Amino acid sequence: MYTRHKDEQIVNLLAGLATYPFEHNVRFSAGDTVAGRLNRGVVARSQLTEILLAKPNFDRPEAARISFDDGTHGQIFWVLPISTGERTLIIEQGLASFYRAIEDQGVDVADLQRAPLV
Repeated sequence: MYTRHKDEQIVNLLAGLATYPFEHNVRFSAGDTVAGRLNRGVVARSQLTEILLAKPNFDRPEAARISFDDGTHGQIFWVLPISTGERTLIIEQGLASFYRAIEDQGVDVADLQRAPLV
């Protein structure tokens, strides 16, 4: 997660996301969304309560894959805090619609205090 905010809540959020698949026996994929807690932003006074796991845009796509000595692998995702309305937009209209809206409106996704798109 790229942000200009320094906040202990961010550390806790990322730690929770890292352990979530193991605690709930699920796998994350690019484009997945994770529901947050109602009225509890990712940082204080933020309207962004949900998470989008996005495919990173690296110059070398293989950089987003981590290989382990036992032959297994992991993937790197960008963690983008989003609003409940943005999560609904992604689910109902697709990820491309969300990305288009971000680009069209010039949204700074690193701003955790930004206003929701919807």
